[in-house]
Amino acid sequence: MPLTVHYRPISVGKLRLWLSMDQAMRSLTDLGQSGYTARVLTQTGGLGVRKNLNLALNFSLLIPLATIVFCMLKISFRLYRHGNQ
Repeated sequence: MPLTVHYRPISVGKLRLWLSMDQAMRSLTDLGQSGYTARVLTQTGGLGVRKNLNLALNFSLLIPLATIVFCMLKISFRLYRHGNQ
């Protein structure tokens, strides 16, 4: 029976993220053994994911908008300094 293994290297950042998520899940499992229900632990884990997704969405919108505002101010100052020619 042949066995095929496909390996793709990952970056150090992804490895650190994977390890921190693994550590978080282990600590949640320890909390589950302390008397917390599975529902509470699932909601707690989902809360962190939602906050990170919201933060990523906010920054993905903030960067283009800040660039547009910067360009508009730059054009505005240029017109103010040199006048409407």
